[in-house]
Amino acid sequence: MLPNNGSIVIIDDQIAEARPLFSFLSKENKSFRYFDGRGSSLPIDDEGDKEAVRLIFLDYNLTAGSTGSNNISTIMTNLKHLISNNNGPYYILLWSKEKGEQDSEGFIEELKHYIPDEICYLLPSGVEYLDKQAYFNYDSENNEYNFKTGKVQELKDRIFEIINGLSLLEFFVKWENQVLLTSQKLVSKTVDITDTARDLAYHLAKVNLEQSTKKLPNEKLISAAYQSLNTVYSTYLNHKVEEIQLDNEEFQKLDSQSSTISNKGRINSWLNINTLENPSHIGKVFCETGQFSDINLINGNAEEKDFLDGVQKLLEDSSDSETYYFKEVILEISPECDFAQNKRNFYRVIPGIFVSEALLQKAASDEKILKDKIRYEKTKKKGWQWNVSNNILISPQIEYKDVSVMKTFNAYLILDLSQFKTVPLKNEEQDYFEGKDYLFSLNNDMLQWIKNELASNIQKKGYQLLT
Repeated sequence: MLPNNGSIVIIDDQIAEARPLFSFLSKENKSFRYFDGRGSSLPIDDEGDKEAVRLIFLDYNLTAGSTGSNNISTIMTNLKHLISNNNGPYYILLWSKEKGEQDSEGFIEELKHYIPDEICYLLPSGVEYLDKQAYFNYDSENNEYNFKTGKVQELKDRIFEIINGLSLLEFFVKWENQVLLTSQKLVSKTVDITDTARDLAYHLAKVNLEQSTKKLPNEKLISAAYQSLNTVYSTYLNHKVEEIQLDNEEFQKLDSQSSTISNKGRINSWLNINTLENPSHIGKVFCETGQFSDINLINGNAEEKDFLDGVQKLLEDSSDSETYYFKEVILEISPECDFAQNKRNFYRVIPGIFVSEALLQKAASDEKILKDKIRYEKTKKKGWQWNVSNNILISPQIEYKDVSVMKTFNAYLILDLSQFKTVPLKNEEQDYFEGKDYLFSLNNDMLQWIKNELASNIQKKGYQLLT
């Protein structure tokens, strides 16, 4: 159950008091990082991505003789250097001689007082207490701490007992452990192919690029090689996760679980979009005005641009609304192989809109704006529904955070496949997308779904008819 990916951290100003943990974790074959709590020993903030932390053994008193706010201030300094805003859940085992088990909740409250909302990711998912003095004695002659008789196993049992009660930690740690082990097994298999790195990279790239490697930039070949590894890796991992067993009672009888997540857009966002850098632009959604026609979203009693103009009027009249969001967008959807093989001569894009649910409903129900003019209406049985052709592709509800105004919206990406077009790679020596606001990228599954729908739409077979 302990993480085996280096996400265990020990923070203790007295290394002698930490060494029993070193010994314990080493015998469990678990890697860890140790810090003495001093700022000089902590990772430098601007030195690349921080490694995730899942479990911290934390000495409460990191500065000898200090108490109260000074202790928390020192702890906060350490957490700021170790925990990134994309760290995810982590837990603290309060490894202390000063604090008692009853103080764990109080410690959480102390942290909450010092952690404002903008850095709320620093707050641990839980705190549990471990008493140093219960497990080892101090050897003054050698200036070291040694485990009391029988206490090694007792500590092990206690740590595992605590972790087994942390269901979220168990869920992610067992998966992360398997991710690491799977990559190790995949790497070990490469010796069956070749022991030459250059030869391995070349052949992996060749497979990914469908045998075409001539006159391609070296960076594209290396990227293609890693993509081949990703493909094989996903197959390995899909098999290995079948071996994972979850012991916590929370994971039993999942078939009887009813959803407690009210905002499904948050799950859809997590599964389907990201804001990672992507030099190919494939799957990226950019803001772009003037490319989208609303003709397939309106009824026969409306005119083209009625929808776009109506939405714009609502935005202008309701600038203080917390739930209104609207952007005309384009989605880049070129084949990956064109980019990988350096054969892309233009961008393939689908125009659309990204609009909040609240704005849509307001526009469709406002008699002065779009009531009875838009193909979006409220039904008695199913609530709000679109009545549009197969050309219109509507995403699941997505929770989107606009960082420019620090507001969150439940929104839909709406694409018109009939407006699919190509645009030049460059406009006056400038990349077409340069200077355009980038909202997010679609993950592979959603992107593939859209590509499949587009292919089906393009390949609709007509017929000959004599009348």
